Amino acid sequence: MPLLNNLFEEDLFRRFFYGGILIFLTCWMIFLYNYDPATSENYPKCIVKKTTSLDCPGCGSSRSVRHFLHFEYRKSFENNPMVFISLPFLYLYCLLVVLGVEVDGLLKKIIPKVIYARFSFLVLLILISFTIFRNLFNYFA
Repeated sequence: MPLLNNLFEEDLFRRFFYGGILIFLTCWMIFLYNYDPATSENYPKCIVKKTTSLDCPGCGSSRSVRHFLHFEYRKSFENNPMVFISLPFLYLYCLLVVLGVEVDGLLKKIIPKVIYARFSFLVLLILISFTIFRNLFNYFA
């Protein structure tokens, strides 16, 4: 019986954790829908951009989300393509976990085992590549 209680507690904790992420994302999107980070002086500027004049992977993400919420998909993609592509999947993943859907089992069936086992490394590699190419194209533009 203790094993069953631990499994239940882990599932409950996981659902509450992703529920918190979902609530945070929703509040952030409501805020961005109403306030434009490009025109607000109080909105924090990127420290990486300020110190190095290079774009970090998150530069433009707030503007990208704002344009996405206003159905301006082209502007959203131009500000930060990574956020434009990943945010809907992140939101959907959190929602499915909160609703109790066994998402990891579905992903293991869909994604090949070799890729799933190295998923964290793959995400890191994509972020680093994205940052390098983003700054190279801005440099030559």
